[in-house]
Amino acid sequence: MENLAIIDMGSNSIRFIVMQINDNHSYFLQYQQKEAIRLGKGMSETGRLNPDGVKRALECLHVYKHMMEVMQVTRCIAVATAAARSASDGAQFIERIREEVKELRKEQETPDDPSDIAKLPFLSLSDIGPAKPQPQPVVVEAPLPCLAHELDTHGIDYAYHYFDLTHAVSYDELPLVGILSDVLGKLDTAQHSASDLDTLIEANLGALAFFTEVYSKDRTDFAQPVLVVGASALTDHTQQLASIPAEIWSSTNFTDLTRLKDILTQRRIGLEQYFISSGHAAAINRALTSYAASAEVTDMLGGISFYCYLKDLLAHWDERAQSLPAQLADLSARIFCDNAITVSFTGSAESREKFWQAAGTLGLPTQPAHDHTLIVPAPTLKREGFTIPSNVSYVGFGFSNACDGQRETAGTWQVASRAITLDYLWNEVRVKGGAYGVGFRPSLMGLDSFFSYRDPSVDATVNRYLGTNEWLSQWTPDKNELEGYIVASVATVDAPVRPRALARRQDIERFNDRPQNRLNQLREHMLHTDAKSCQALGQSLPTSTADRSIVVFGPREALETSELDLEIIDLM
Repeated sequence: MENLAIIDMGSNSIRFIVMQINDNHSYFLQYQQKEAIRLGKGMSETGRLNPDGVKRALECLHVYKHMMEVMQVTRCIAVATAAARSASDGAQFIERIREEVKELRKEQETPDDPSDIAKLPFLSLSDIGPAKPQPQPVVVEAPLPCLAHELDTHGIDYAYHYFDLTHAVSYDELPLVGILSDVLGKLDTAQHSASDLDTLIEANLGALAFFTEVYSKDRTDFAQPVLVVGASALTDHTQQLASIPAEIWSSTNFTDLTRLKDILTQRRIGLEQYFISSGHAAAINRALTSYAASAEVTDMLGGISFYCYLKDLLAHWDERAQSLPAQLADLSARIFCDNAITVSFTGSAESREKFWQAAGTLGLPTQPAHDHTLIVPAPTLKREGFTIPSNVSYVGFGFSNACDGQRETAGTWQVASRAITLDYLWNEVRVKGGAYGVGFRPSLMGLDSFFSYRDPSVDATVNRYLGTNEWLSQWTPDKNELEGYIVASVATVDAPVRPRALARRQDIERFNDRPQNRLNQLREHMLHTDAKSCQALGQSLPTSTADRSIVVFGPREALETSELDLEIIDLM
């Protein structure tokens, strides 16, 4: 989908319209405006454009520029009719418009007046108090391994079941795990039809989800995939909180091929829409498969590799569908067992006791050791361009950075990444380059990434990424600017979160073997960041594309004209 603006400047009036062009080539009018400018008034006598008309035309163009920014226009077509072509000063008028554009670009590139910036209210470091202590999860006695979060949930209980896949599935089976998580809860079980099951869930649970996650322990050579079953319910429905998920994973009937195909087709369509609307996220993870086992596993479970598997399955449905129910049933039996599960319960101790009284062992059998050990292939460098039906691109750039694989610099990187994104990249890629968005992400693994979205450029954007090294190395913010970035970074740690979100964050931290005080340490490092420590990080950023992973989602023409030597792949 794109928003296309059209400006038609005639001798009497100027018209501005914005059309939404959908991926299926349908379209509808989003906005239109027409103004009388009288550009050609008196031209038959003078041979020149009307001066007042010229003034009105330029004023309208300024307004339209603002409207295009607000409405996220990605492409503009402007035409001038007979008056501008025939008038003796028509060429001067067009040149004046060009000069106006140059002046606008100059204005965009000129730093704001410090006196104007000083008028804006802002928080300083002195306004930040000490970190607030947070209750930590504890391991409690229960029929199954249980992590307890005793938080005030306002009468809502949350249960997350983490099933470790490391010794249950092979690498080649990972896409099947993605399919399994997509279909669970949407098919008949031994006790209920799919329709009745949906009614049961709606009546008793606040939410029920089956999805996958991958833990890296902040190492590039480690990947622990899990299948997560998350559910919530009012405390009055604690029994159903235990029984409904267990019914689904223990007795789902996978034999309805028509229903299976419908679910998987919707999943394919959803992924295609995701690539078109949020291609930057897919591009980043695909780029990081060049370096990290966890990124490779994530890709197999729900990224590009999963999409290709799913697309091929649906394309050869008649040949492969008959074996799919047995495959899913076998996979389910291997995954859902009591020797590979950790349950995370968020709620009061009383609610937790009621949950385990109802749950018991959740109907999970003890499975013998499996022969399916997950072995992730060695990574290979990705330089890929995936074609999508779009006029704009998503440009992902990933690289291994030995400088930021240490927790001691993590806080400094958080501050520096905000400066890189909001100062350098925003001006270079968003303002000058015309991309709708851009960013830089560091990681504890020592893997960093640049990304842009809805971007009219590819090569120019990558070249601007490469300028980050010099910019950060020479970055000299004033006191208020630096403190602003520090305060914004600390806010990400101090921001209030709901009990469910806090519990999930703590679960993920625990499964990644991070110390309980990590976020407080990160916070302290942020508070003690200075410009010099940020500048030192600049030298670790790339200055060339050699041995760097680049993944682009975009139109074929943009990929073919790129000088990045991308392997072009027709995605859809």
